[in-house]
This record gives sequence, C-alpha cells and structure tokens, in this order.
Amino acid sequence: MSKDTLLSIGELVKICKVSHKTLRYYDQLGLLKPALVNQNNNYRFYKKSQITRLTAIKQLQELGISLEDISTFYNQNTSSTIFDNLNHLLATQEASIKNEIALLSDKLKKICIMKSHYAEITKNLSGNEPETILIKEIPERTIIYIEYNGDYPSSIFRDTYKMILDRLQAQGMDFSNICSPPLSIKTNATNSQPLNLKIGYAVKSPSGFENFQILTVPAGNYACVLHKGNYDSLRELVFDEMFSASLNSEISNLSTTLEIYYISEATTDMADLFLTEIQIL
Repeated sequence: MSKDTLLSIGELVKICKVSHKTLRYYDQLGLLKPALVNQNNNYRFYKKSQITRLTAIKQLQELGISLEDISTFYNQNTSSTIFDNLNHLLATQEASIKNEIALLSDKLKKICIMKSHYAEITKNLSGNEPETILIKEIPERTIIYIEYNGDYPSSIFRDTYKMILDRLQAQGMDFSNICSPPLSIKTNATNSQPLNLKIGYAVKSPSGFENFQILTVPAGNYACVLHKGNYDSLRELVFDEMFSASLNSEISNLSTTLEIYYISEATTDMADLFLTEIQIL
C-alpha cells in the first residue's frame, strides 16, 4: 500500500479536528486502527476512507453514546445485523435521553417551586424588625409532623426533617405540596420528658399525607417575633421573663407556639445568621 494513498496521523488530526491522544485511544478500543504502522518509528497512517468512520464515531459521541458502546457496535456487526444493531444503539440512547429530560424537567419544576417559596418568605418578612412583637392575622394551616418527646439532642430537627423528606421521596410524593419552611410546634408537657415537639411542615392540603401525623393549626391573630441568631439565644429569648410579660400584654391566652425556621443550618453554617420566627396564639 503506497503511502501516497494514506494520511499521516498529523494530517488526519488536522482534517477531522481530533487530538493525537484521541486517535491512539480509538486504536486501543479497536474503533479506528491505523491502516499502516511504520515499524521503524511507529508512525501511524490512515486510509482516506477512514475519515468517514471517524466522522461517524464523533456523531455517535455527540449523541451521548459512550465509546465503549460504540466500540461494541462496530466490533459485533455482520452484514445481516448491522442495521438492527445500529437501531438498538440509537433506541437505547433515545430512551436514556428521554429519561434524562424527565429528570431535568422535574428538577426545573422543583427549582421554580423553591424560587416562588422563598420569594413569598421574603415578602412575608419585609419590614419585620428582629425582636419586635407584631400581631399578624394568619390563616388556618395544615401541618404534617413527627412527634418527639425526650431530651434535646442538637440533631433532632435535622434528623426529623430528613426523615420526613425521605418518606415523601420514597412514596413518590410531590414536594410542591409543602408550603412552609421547616417548623416546630411546642406542646405543653403531658409526661415527664423535658421536650415535647411536633416537627414538620405546613402543606397545602392533607390529601396524600395519610401516612403522616396531621394537625390543623387554627387561624387567628398571632403574636410574632423575628429572632436573628443561634438557637441558644432563641431559647433564651423564649424563656425570658420580660419577653413573656410583653407577650401577655399583647395576647391574653397563650395556647399555641410555633417556630418557623426561615434561615437555618439547611442554608448556612453561620449560626449568627439564623432567622427564626416565633408565632404564638
């Protein structure tokens, strides 16, 4: 075979805009072997007709098909199965792309939900000054929750919220039904445990949440206080006598206490930036 009818590896690289490394890798996979290798200097030469093969390989790669699958396709072809094998290769990649589109569409939907959710939070917090008691008229809310009674481990909130979200995901439920940041409801102790909490989220409708504990928080005029800082300082505020006296002057019968965790460890490691609203009816 005359070298006049062949292309050097450098010429093929220039024509097809691939690297020397890529061509050597294709050779290792058996995808595109040189037509001639000079035994004295290991220079590689390719047939001009191999430009077509190289172009086809690049097109299949652009479709997202792996080199391993492309190599399998080229190495298993016979005249009777080549079209079946190519059709199977393309159909498999088509199914994979459709699945990826569905996953990306779901992610995009969740992004839109989260953007809307946090825009609403920002609107609700507009004008609120930390540590100032405001009276807000808040509508009835449906809460899904997991109840906790016991000591106060630092991980209780994180572990419980994860448990709820994992259960939602396992059941294939739509996260768009959640309409609040993480929250907790403190209940009066009916046992000897130091902490009695309902930890969960507000949801748009109880439909579909039958496997969760559900309660309805009544509508009403809530005394609300926005607290900025870590949870130790939050607890100090809640139990502060002057704070309790201020609340009693605003609202006569304290029956329900919620904590809404707008900014928490879920969004920042800087505890001094935590933003929590206490809502008391």
